[in-house]
Amino acid sequence: MKIYLIILSLLLFLNCKRNENTSKKVIFYPSKENFKNSNSKQIVFDLNDDFFRIIKQVNNTYENDSIPYFLIKKRDTIIKIIPLRNDSGFILRRNFITLTKDSVFTFYEKYPVNKLKDVLQLNYENLGTKPYLAESPERTIVDIELSPFDNGHELMDCLNQLIHSYNELKNEYDKKMVGLKVVLSTPLTAPPPYEE
Repeated sequence: MKIYLIILSLLLFLNCKRNENTSKKVIFYPSKENFKNSNSKQIVFDLNDDFFRIIKQVNNTYENDSIPYFLIKKRDTIIKIIPLRNDSGFILRRNFITLTKDSVFTFYEKYPVNKLKDVLQLNYENLGTKPYLAESPERTIVDIELSPFDNGHELMDCLNQLIHSYNELKNEYDKKMVGLKVVLSTPLTAPPPYEE
């Protein structure tokens, strides 16, 4: 009899756990269409992994003809976000919003990180009128730029801040916004001076 009770309670526990996972809302960034490719692969990293290692893992996934994504679990939501390939040489710099741990940069100005929603709004509403902001909402890209020695904690903080700001803006507009596009990068450093 004890065995039956143990098995029954175990089955009930597993069923509750399964129902908990299936009842969560799943949000896709940039959009659900980007995940229709069966070659998508979750990037799993330890929060103590350095940022350079995470970027390398993303790039290796692209090189293996797969599409990398991060999975973020919240209490009632699962978020899947694809970090796009950083081919910024082919994209106008004005279309980028650079997000660091403490600041947000546009093509011409620096803002504190708590102004991220406002900067997103400026770029989404620009529609090509101001030459120093994104040409259109569809071309706006957020570049998460961290030091190679930063870790997964900093990346997750930036992603959470970005997703929160984007969703606030989306709720204010009360309409479907274009997908959230994200790339990852490290700051460019100048080479050492040439010595003869």
